[in-house]
Amino acid sequence: MTENQLRHIARKIAIQLVYAAIINKDYDKDVLAEMIEEDSFYVSEKQTPLTSGEKDFVKKNALELFTATMEHFDDTEDLLRMELNHSWRTERLAPVDRAIISVAVTEFYVLKSIPVPVAISEAVTITHIFGGQKSSSFVNGVLAQIAKDVERYGFKNIDEFISKYYVLVYQNFNI
Repeated sequence: MTENQLRHIARKIAIQLVYAAIINKDYDKDVLAEMIEEDSFYVSEKQTPLTSGEKDFVKKNALELFTATMEHFDDTEDLLRMELNHSWRTERLAPVDRAIISVAVTEFYVLKSIPVPVAISEAVTITHIFGGQKSSSFVNGVLAQIAKDVERYGFKNIDEFISKYYVLVYQNFNI
């Protein structure tokens, strides 16, 4: 398998782990350790088992992405809340959509491991697998708006986005 295919599998695992943490309102590292060892995670799109080396690569990448996502989860939730113009509590959104958005934002805004368009495309592809019928449009729209704001205002990281966003909203809308 190619590295991109293995990263896709790692992304799907990370999303499932983030989803579990959202549903359980926390995550237990022992449960995570058990989950990450499940062989059902380590199959290709064609349902063929991964080699030992591929499994190690996927596990390492999935854990790195999951850990970074959870470390910045509150920040990505704040960012999501801002993009939704405070009209929705993030808790009202489908947990799987929140997980997908959080992982994508972490990839392109925290880890900066892949270009923004690739992160959005991957998120939408995975949303077709895990999300509801309208989820892919929603996820695509939210991530595109975040990317647009990041580029438009030149934010370098999530902290800067969050701290300066309120000032921009105030200036633009004369609140």
